[in-house]
Amino acid sequence: MENLKEKLTKAASSYNKYRKVKVDILRVEKDKFIAKFTGKNLCYTCCLYDWFEDLIYEIGDDKVKFSTSKVEKISDSEYHVEFFLEARW
Repeated sequence: MENLKEKLTKAASSYNKYRKVKVDILRVEKDKFIAKFTGKNLCYTCCLYDWFEDLIYEIGDDKVKFSTSKVEKISDSEYHVEFFLEARW
């Protein structure tokens, strides 16, 4: 079975293939991870969280459920987002 870091690396790679916004995994811990989202299409609108939640869908694991817990705006084109493990089946 893949560990969480491997799973997140694959999800980020897949995410980056199909979106104008790019993601890098900054840190992985037992029950959370932090991702950096960059791109000129990031702007604070009603759709901002869609960019973040798309990463959760890319993880594609029905045995774990992640949610965003903290969003930090670094600049107009960069956000750091903390995701926490909400449930494990």
